[in-house]
Amino acid sequence: MFDGVMSSPSVNEQEISISVSDRLDTLDKKLPRRSFSVQCNWRFGSEECGVTIPTKASTIDSISSDHLTINDSSITEAIGYWEHGNITIGNETRYIEESGSGYVKVAYPFPADVVAGDSYSLEAGCDKSYDQGHGCTFWSNTQFYGGFRNVPNIEDIRRVD
Repeated sequence: MFDGVMSSPSVNEQEISISVSDRLDTLDKKLPRRSFSVQCNWRFGSEECGVTIPTKASTIDSISSDHLTINDSSITEAIGYWEHGNITIGNETRYIEESGSGYVKVAYPFPADVVAGDSYSLEAGCDKSYDQGHGCTFWSNTQFYGGFRNVPNIEDIRRVD
């Protein structure tokens, strides 16, 4: 069943012509404070989100030669727990791509002056999904999901003559 807005109808002795725009055309438009998306619109840890962001602070046991992997025995959380979050060492913050028991791996290397014994802080993150890996389901927060579970495809505006 089609539902749309009719505009510019015209009738003459030989034909009837109308233009119809699908109501779903609004999916690409920014509306006040939110957009239609399957990704959650809330900032992780905000009041709307409802999650208190997990954090941890400790010191580095060792760092890989490429300065991408930080090792610390006090990182005891499950595989993937710190993914999509950040690690801060001194004034440098990096996005965490991978984590597991005893380590986090970052997307971009830390400077060479970051060494074992330096203090760091971890902040968990979210992939903004409902149930894809590291989103609301992972954080037991589905009741505050700020996206739309299903977004229909945008249909082309068609002219019917």
